[in-house]
Amino acid sequence: MLDAGGDLLRAFATPEGRWRLKTGVEDVDPRFLKMLVAYEDRRFYDHSGVDPLAIGRAVLQFVTNGRIVSGASTLSMQVARLIEPREARLLSAKLLQLARAIQYRAAAQQAAD
Repeated sequence: MLDAGGDLLRAFATPEGRWRLKTGVEDVDPRFLKMLVAYEDRRFYDHSGVDPLAIGRAVLQFVTNGRIVSGASTLSMQVARLIEPREARLLSAKLLQLARAIQYRAAAQQAAD
């Protein structure tokens, strides 16, 4: 809930129980962003939204163990999943996340240039 000037008066969770507050990078502590990238997507600055090494690792672990051991989602793919929720474990959902992640990173790069 915002006031007439656009300032936040009160936050509410979505019907799914998630908190979504619009913010920009400038509003987030740089230390948190550094930690987020280190924990969630350490090659964030080295790929175009999809991390082939992480995908290879996840596939190898799946083949070796017969089950999903770890994921390969980049931060960009996680954003895609949050913006367009789908059944997360379906291949079609992952392929859509891959495509959207590449689109988001390309758009962000164009905006930065």
